[in-house]
Amino acid sequence: PLSAQVFGTSDKGALVALVAVDAAFTVLSNLPLAWLRARERSLQFMSINLVRAVAGPCAIWFFLLHLDWGLYGVILGDICGLAALTFVGLLVNARSYRPVVRWSVLRPMLRFSLPLIPMGIGGALLTVSDRYFLNSWVTKEELAIYGVAAKIGLMVVIVSQAIQTAYPPYAF
Repeated sequence: PLSAQVFGTSDKGALVALVAVDAAFTVLSNLPLAWLRARERSLQFMSINLVRAVAGPCAIWFFLLHLDWGLYGVILGDICGLAALTFVGLLVNARSYRPVVRWSVLRPMLRFSLPLIPMGIGGALLTVSDRYFLNSWVTKEELAIYGVAAKIGLMVVIVSQAIQTAYPPYAF
């Protein structure tokens, strides 16, 4: 049903499912990175992001150019990059994980973070909505090229985000 609403046809259900998996891996891949930031392990943080920066575009290249899978290949390539980042991140942080819940700490964190959830969802929707609009105006091949260009732009964002994340604690 979601495929029919978004694309006007119900035969794109696999694409909707891939986007859902991509979104899940996006959230999951941020956990090891956040843990490294909290422990001030910037070199490991950068190394793990480099894994994604190499694995993602290589997988996109393979699926898009070698197998000619179009938009499906771009999304699968992004999933591969995120999966590599998540796997390596979990391996790097494996010794540090131990389940401890401190309710006295969790309550103030939830008070601060719960209002940010709608903002995060809105940001994610804005990030992916351009492709749905472009889908109705351009061909799949042109949309795939746009996706590759967006990934290159994402690499620039990753570098600038690292600086933006590290600078405020240093400055304050």
